[in-house]
Amino acid sequence: MMTGPVFPNVDSSNKYVPQSEHVSGQLAMTAPKYRGVDDTSKYNPVSERVGGDKIMAGPIYPGINPNSSYTPQEKKVFGDVPMTGPKYPGKNFEFGLLLICLIVVRLMSFYLMLVCQVTSSLCVQFA
Repeated sequence: MMTGPVFPNVDSSNKYVPQSEHVSGQLAMTAPKYRGVDDTSKYNPVSERVGGDKIMAGPIYPGINPNSSYTPQEKKVFGDVPMTGPKYPGKNFEFGLLLICLIVVRLMSFYLMLVCQVTSSLCVQFA
């Protein structure tokens, strides 16, 4: 019985190689670039420049300074300084370092108090 994509006693590889002869002679001259032909353009006509009126098309007009020269001379008006920020105007906060130290000491004492409470409750549980 012969079933399946590979049949028994049949060689599955292709052994066909046709014999071709290379033709020698003049090459065909069909291509966008031919052999032996200079491919640079030698045509460079120089036309004379013609002057005329300048075109007044915006946004930049010829002969007009594009920079603004309008500078109104107004006096500076100083108002009240707003009361915003970490350092308020007119207030002297030189005791800031002392305040930070007091806060750190207070936090450490609170932490030690919690540690003591936890350890004492653990001692009561295991006793």
